[in-house]
Amino acid sequence: MKAISLTLLTFLCLALSTQARIGETLDECIKRYGEPAQRPQSKTLLFHKSGIAITCCFVDDLCVQMSYKKLAAAARLNEREVEILRMANGSMWQLRPDDSHNPTIHWRNEICECQWDRNTGLLQFETLAEKKRKGAEMRAQEKKLLEGF
Repeated sequence: MKAISLTLLTFLCLALSTQARIGETLDECIKRYGEPAQRPQSKTLLFHKSGIAITCCFVDDLCVQMSYKKLAAAARLNEREVEILRMANGSMWQLRPDDSHNPTIHWRNEICECQWDRNTGLLQFETLAEKKRKGAEMRAQEKKLLEGF
């Protein structure tokens, strides 16, 4: 029993030490991971840590969207890993009721939304403020397309 408890405690400590968190600054993410493996877009950094690819998107120097995915092609984040990563990125998560056959699970708290695709193993977070900003930007673009009608 002690061996199982010690193994679980070690796993939790290692997992918590490898996470960027939603809302961190660019400098905090770089401090946590070192230099990024890639910069796919001007506001996006890709890090590799402990076999996991972490993509962080920044607005005004804050991480507003991020995703976790295992680097090994056949590997998937499991339920325990998803739980640890969700708890590191907030608390008071509420499960959104979905069709039980849906491979994507959604949660929400007062700060952000989270979704996990069980088929691909991709875990994504997005702040509610970023979701609202994107919606306003999309509406402004649509309005601009219809100017003069």
